Amino acid sequence: RGQRIPLLEEVVRLVPEGRGLLVEVKSGTETVKPLHELLQRTGVGRRIVVMSFDLDVATAIKNLEPSRVVLWLVKAEKGLVGLRKPISEKVIGIAKGRGLDGLGLDVRGTSLELARKVKRAGLVLYVWTVDDPARAKRMIDAGADGIITNRPGWLRKKLKL
Repeated sequence: RGQRIPLLEEVVRLVPEGRGLLVEVKSGTETVKPLHELLQRTGVGRRIVVMSFDLDVATAIKNLEPSRVVLWLVKAEKGLVGLRKPISEKVIGIAKGRGLDGLGLDVRGTSLELARKVKRAGLVLYVWTVDDPARAKRMIDAGADGIITNRPGWLRKKLKL
């Protein structure tokens, strides 16, 4: 109600020293260059992690900004009766082949074994959307670098972080 949505540049400039920000690119490759220019202009360096479900977008960002941490987001496909299929470990080779830093995996299709393989491959691992403390703990124990949740304060308290 009358609230202005801040521009990305305004949000990025508000990120305190020592903190980071995840930026998900939901548009196509046409936004990669303007995003790159914005991040260069703000001088936030590696504190901003960029991620996208679009492999070509993630690759284009990485090619333009080799020092930027870029993740490819992968959703678990629906299987029978609405259950999610396990994510194939082939995503590891695809991410590495594109020069990406890591993966952001749908926790519903991410086994502990896959999480461990991602980490053994030297990739950054984020899992989403994790709103269950037990599941979050298992993923952290498997090496996850980041947990994306709808309830950050609550989950942090439950995990005693």
